[in-house]
Amino acid sequence: TNYFLEGVLMKDSLAEDVYGEVEASPGNEDKHYKGMAQPWPTVVARGDGQAVAKFHIDKYIFRKPKEHPTKSPKEVRIEDLNKAKWYIDQLILIETLGIETYLQQYWSK
Repeated sequence: TNYFLEGVLMKDSLAEDVYGEVEASPGNEDKHYKGMAQPWPTVVARGDGQAVAKFHIDKYIFRKPKEHPTKSPKEVRIEDLNKAKWYIDQLILIETLGIETYLQQYWSK
């Protein structure tokens, strides 16, 4: 609903010292969006979470592991699978809790 979309955008625009820092997770590295609207909860509030999650799940499952200076291809592949798993876990939570409760719990972390 618009209320939650506005709440997500409003909360993201406030200083971190008011709400604290949102923990980064494998599929949602919030820290590099400091001071900006967080993409994932904004997309969920807009009602597009399932489509965006499916896109990212496919991307992380099917892409060829990137070369990395300090990690083996196996380590990079495992990271990608954990990122896909993060989105799957979020879809399960949204389905279980509903969008409104999910967003409230997301921001209470």
